[in-house]
Amino acid sequence: DFQNQMANQKVFLVGCGALGCEYLKGLALMGVATSPEGKITVTDMDRIEVSNLSRQFLFRQEDVSHPKSVRGALAVQKWNPNLNITAMEQKVGNDTEDIFTDDFWRKLDICWNALDNVMARQYTDSRCLFYSKPLLESGTLGTKCNHEIVLPYRTSTYNDGNENDSNETQIAMCTLRSFPYLPNHCIEFAKQSYFSDYFEFGPEQYETFRKDKATFFEQLESMDAGEQYRSLALIQSFLDMHQEAQSSSNGKMDVGLCVKTAYANLMGDYRTSILNLCHSADAMESSSGKKFWTGTKRRPKAIDWNCEEDKAQLMEYLYSTAGLYASVWGLECIRDRNDFTDLVLSLNLEQPEWNPPSQNVNLSDEDEEGGDSTDKAEKLKADLYSVDTLNLPPANPQDFEKDDDLNFHIDYLTIATNLRAWNYDIKASPRHTVKVTAGRIIPALATTTAMVCGLVNVEYCKLVLGLANTNGRDVFLNSNINLAAGSGNFTTFCPDPPINIETGLDQPKSFTSWDKIEIVNDKEELS
Repeated sequence: DFQNQMANQKVFLVGCGALGCEYLKGLALMGVATSPEGKITVTDMDRIEVSNLSRQFLFRQEDVSHPKSVRGALAVQKWNPNLNITAMEQKVGNDTEDIFTDDFWRKLDICWNALDNVMARQYTDSRCLFYSKPLLESGTLGTKCNHEIVLPYRTSTYNDGNENDSNETQIAMCTLRSFPYLPNHCIEFAKQSYFSDYFEFGPEQYETFRKDKATFFEQLESMDAGEQYRSLALIQSFLDMHQEAQSSSNGKMDVGLCVKTAYANLMGDYRTSILNLCHSADAMESSSGKKFWTGTKRRPKAIDWNCEEDKAQLMEYLYSTAGLYASVWGLECIRDRNDFTDLVLSLNLEQPEWNPPSQNVNLSDEDEEGGDSTDKAEKLKADLYSVDTLNLPPANPQDFEKDDDLNFHIDYLTIATNLRAWNYDIKASPRHTVKVTAGRIIPALATTTAMVCGLVNVEYCKLVLGLANTNGRDVFLNSNINLAAGSGNFTTFCPDPPINIETGLDQPKSFTSWDKIEIVNDKEELS
């Protein structure tokens, strides 16, 4: 009977990474969903990268760049040809409720999370709560792992806790923007600000503007003043490139123009902004009589294009940045270093003269953008309203990919990081460190994954046996484990009961998050 129940199970596996691969393996070997009534649905938006192969054992070299869910399903079907499995590449969230419909959720026996972020976990938990479905939840971080089982009406839910991943890698923006003092600060700023603005967010906003100007300005209204100005300024920079291309001798976008734009970024980010910051700090010191550059605040120094000693680093920045701009505009990159150097020399690039800014830089410890963002945004809006978008060339936003060594992404982040580190006299970061940090690669151990998945599989077997109905939550276990700390950090415990909320009313006196009021109505409308 137990094996027949396994065969008839309808399982929704969300995620097909390290945990998802291990769970798929277990489901296939346990004979789950092998009858005509049974079905496994696995979904994952990601595609397989080279770095996945060391810890996601369903994948091989030939699977790289293919969808994880599709290749994972194919792998386990080879082991168990009777497995009924459907692979999808859809995100599970509010915007895919037309795919994962009411009918889809109602037919499930269980939802099984193999996710790596809190927001997605909270969403699937809310769906299980609404449709009264059990949820299996787990996670790993190096040698640490945990799992949790959520039983309808018998345990608290995932959302009943205070889990939040917003602070896992969060660094105050004022520190990143003006006062970095660690190598990681430089990596984060290079990724969040430089790469995102120039090659992701900027091209995306430009494309929205180019394709449908009216829709763009509608979406713009949902942004705050600082974000509006950022969006408009980036679009203007792309329009400036297009205008300069039209006025050139060949009337087309070329790599030379990409180099000029890269040079403008170099001067703006590593010279002008640094000189402006120091000027504003000096003015504050002079007016207050207090030292500004104290504690972790380091006085930065600006780059100098005319300094031959630093020219190799600056040329490396131009090389990777121009390569990325060429990719954005769909141009052939110049990969030969000598040819690229010749091109740069032929452009006769000159360092712009610096003049003190009319308005001082925001030096507060707050994260808010200071200044007149609203006024600047309104002026740019007026300028962009009159732009004819009909003949604007398309741009290709760069989807960050850490494992392609030819796409300039890690090359750019490495030199952008280390130039900023040079500004602030911070230790330079090797390319591998930048790749690991920017790619959010958390060391994963196969031992940890295998352990937590084995524990969750045991809890799943208890569910299929119907122990939740006969024994309640008492026979189920959650866990918190750290394999590096020995048996003393292997903790299992019974799931908490639902949180009871008192109403202070005669009826109902209390309720839990599982409770709901259903209104049954045969009519089409309620009045």
